[in-house]
Amino acid sequence: MVTNAHLGYTTEVSVDWSQVTNLCEAVVRRVREEFPLAADLTLLGAHSSHSYQTGTNLYLMYDYNIAVERRHDITECHEPLNTIVVEEALRHSGSIVQHIGVRT
Repeated sequence: MVTNAHLGYTTEVSVDWSQVTNLCEAVVRRVREEFPLAADLTLLGAHSSHSYQTGTNLYLMYDYNIAVERRHDITECHEPLNTIVVEEALRHSGSIVQHIGVRT
């Protein structure tokens, strides 16, 4: 196992203004309840960028201490966290975006 390894990712989603709080709360709740390595998170949050009249883009960020063999980091850490963000964005009528994209 690698010691003192740390990694962070951001998943960008868009969502209507009415769903910003609901989406963020749902992601945090699910990560805390479902992600087996939640104790290794050093950051779990979001910031808004590229806002429009109908909604905004959220950068959902998750940083963590790597507590698994490095070769398993993507499958045991990043993919489960990213999946929760994507599922909740879609559940809250959001979209997966990159900030130069257009939400319809």
